[in-house]
Amino acid sequence: MTSRVRRLDKSILQVESNEGEEDGSPILMDIEDQNQLIQDLSISNQVSFVQFQKFLIVLILIEIPIHIILHSIARHQQGKSIRSNVANLLILCSFVLSLTMVLTSSLPLQGSIKYLESLDPKIRWGLDKIKYVNGIICAQVFYLFINGGEFKWTLNLNYILPIINYIMIVFANMWFIRLDNDVKDLIKLRYKYKNV
Repeated sequence: MTSRVRRLDKSILQVESNEGEEDGSPILMDIEDQNQLIQDLSISNQVSFVQFQKFLIVLILIEIPIHIILHSIARHQQGKSIRSNVANLLILCSFVLSLTMVLTSSLPLQGSIKYLESLDPKIRWGLDKIKYVNGIICAQVFYLFINGGEFKWTLNLNYILPIINYIMIVFANMWFIRLDNDVKDLIKLRYKYKNV
């Protein structure tokens, strides 16, 4: 992990050396410049995280009406089915839980107060478990997808959407939290340099 951070630190120095001096030697930064660079990287990570959250929210909000329309078309073509109604209910629950996961996920940012910390501990505990409940629902939807030979391909395609949403949310949160931790590890790699 620290080797990746060192490579990032070296790449920053090399970029600055290409922009600065012509002899190719790296430009050394003092502590304030290093702190500013680390803060800029942290802010950039936070902005990317918020943009990706907005993208996921819009994506899920677009998927919900599309799913409802395709499901109603399939119901009119094939008639009412208990299995189809259960699958529809599970998929809609997964969409709602995915939206909740996105809205309640927060990056453990330096010096910021998470809005979840102000909630009752029982509510926080429940919000933390939403990920697992959504995972179980996605597993049930996947089971119905595999065994759903009576449905047409449009409805079967709808079975995959909650699973894709769940995977994107979980991996995106893991990615951004890991990236934020790597940026915080840059603090350990600071060096003292005095500009004479």
